Amino acid sequence: MSQKLENSAANSPLRYFPAVFLRALEGGNHAIERFIPESCRHDPDLARRARLIAHFGVQGTIFGAVYAIFYGLIGHFNGAAVVLVCSVVFAAVPWILKRTGNIGMSGHLVVGTMAAGFT
Repeated sequence: MSQKLENSAANSPLRYFPAVFLRALEGGNHAIERFIPESCRHDPDLARRARLIAHFGVQGTIFGAVYAIFYGLIGHFNGAAVVLVCSVVFAAVPWILKRTGNIGMSGHLVVGTMAAGFT
């Protein structure tokens, strides 16, 4: 079994990343971990779900800001405003998750924001 794990790690595409990128990924994971509520840390499935929700919040904020800038550059200011509002909600999601510890509400907020922003 350990031989199989060693081979899969040896074949991982991450082995080609320079060490600086791997350290940045590790730092990003550490930043996400602080948003995981204490009530979720004892259950691996709840912790995984909380991490996914926090990642969606952070990534939605980053990519939303990039898209809003793009929309502004092409003169689509209404689109930029919608994306900015969605980005603000995405930015709040990890904090809401940490504060309330409610995975269901936080997950629904992510999905609702995506649905509202894409329609």
